[in-house]
Amino acid sequence: MSRTEWILGGVLALLVLVVAAAVLIFWFFRDQPADAVNNPMNPTAMGAYELAEPLARQWAGDAQFVSARATWQSASGFDPEVASWSFTFYSPAAMATALISVTGDQATLIRSQPASRVLEPGAPEEWVVDSPAAVETLLANGGQSFVDEQGSATLVLALNLNDQPVWTGTFINEQSRRTLQLRLDARNGELLEVIQSE
Repeated sequence: MSRTEWILGGVLALLVLVVAAAVLIFWFFRDQPADAVNNPMNPTAMGAYELAEPLARQWAGDAQFVSARATWQSASGFDPEVASWSFTFYSPAAMATALISVTGDQATLIRSQPASRVLEPGAPEEWVVDSPAAVETLLANGGQSFVDEQGSATLVLALNLNDQPVWTGTFINEQSRRTLQLRLDARNGELLEVIQSE
């Protein structure tokens, strides 16, 4: 081979490596919200779970993820990336549950206690819809109208993995005590149910 052919071959090989690296990076981050990667100090639910899960494994090697929960006031704009998350994990061997709190990039074991019943949570891999998308769907399907009508509201967002992963968002006005509750399939974001108090 001539020197030119060697150079062209090297350039071609380098281009192939660059394209392969770009594809791998895109594949790894495709389902992750940008801020979950770029802003670890204010993780989304999935980002907070990644911090809570290793601590749960230290608590019990067979720890299973059961649920997650966060609360916002309407004054905060319901920013899904500004929240403290609480996670519940279950140990079948110990027949116990653990509550783990995640604030910023810190996970803390709050308490462990005997479970009141046997839990059979679904696989966390089935949970696809992260908190920013869940909050956006809740607001677009009546949540924002409820806040505008009531003037202010608290949003309690909970993820439950029993049977199937489901997001439940409950908007509460403290003065009128009126509520709006929406349930979403956490696998695909489908709106499952809307319940509003009179």
